[in-house]
This record gives sequence, C-alpha cells and structure tokens, in this order.
Amino acid sequence: MVRATIRRGKPNLHGEIYKARPDVKAVLYARPPEVVAFTTGPLTLRPIVNGGGFLANGLPLVASPATGSAVVEALAKRAGVLLAGDGFVLTAGSIYDLVNRAYQLRMNAKIQQQAIALRAKVTYLEPLPGSPPPSNEPAAPARQLGPPEGRGWVYWSQNVTLEE
Repeated sequence: MVRATIRRGKPNLHGEIYKARPDVKAVLYARPPEVVAFTTGPLTLRPIVNGGGFLANGLPLVASPATGSAVVEALAKRAGVLLAGDGFVLTAGSIYDLVNRAYQLRMNAKIQQQAIALRAKVTYLEPLPGSPPPSNEPAAPARQLGPPEGRGWVYWSQNVTLEE
C-alpha cells in the first residue's frame, strides 16, 4: 500500500508518525489561519458540524513540536494534533480521507469562530456515550457506497477550487 505525504515542513514529523502508526497512510502539516487561531489561546477547537466529528473532544495541543516524537505522543490514536502558534498535523488512512478531513477541519474552525463571534451559546457535537473515539482504522468492509476512493473525494475533486 502506498503512503502519501503532503509535506510543507517539519520533515521528521511524517516519518515518526508512519513508524508509530501503521494505520496512517497519509499525513498533512498545514497552517491555515482559521485553524492557527485555535492554537494561540484558551479556546478548544471542537466539532460543531457533522464533518468535524473526527475532532471528538478536540485535538490535543503540542507546545513544542520541534521533534516528531512529541507530536506522535500527543497524537496517540487521534486523527490529528494542533501545533502551538503554528498549525496542525492531520492523519488519515488514505489520501482521499485526508483531503476530506483537512477540508472539514477548516470549515469547522470557520463556523466555530463565527458562532463564537455571534456571542450566543455554542452547541458542540458531543460523542455518543460509550462510543469509541474516532480513529484512522478503516471501517469494516461492509458494502462500498460509490467509488473506492469514496464519495467525498469525488465531490471535492469536482467542486472545490484552489485558493491562492
């Protein structure tokens, strides 16, 4: 199986994650401003829309991501970590799932910021009681809906434009 990496820095992070997490096939390090905002203060980035469900109770914050081992330790079996004042590292079981998670992470961060700005009570998605936290483990091979890369990937590849 091929492991895909979208690399924009932190060269030792990817290798350390792949060594520690055989379930991870794709890793992304990025710094979109709407997510970086949650790495600099006391607010926790939590799921507010269905696409952000993989955030569970929030992503852990790594204060010093200088070594890949600090990120791997904080990552454990989670989908990603926030890097203090820097961005995030996100993982998935395929490049297709990684693209979907990265998009959903940005949208969730934008919507959460807008909800907070409205100064209303923000209602977050809560994990179901007794349900395990989301992981990168592939779902049981039930019936496949859509193409092997997933319906989300087909949608994104046809509808999402690149931002400069």
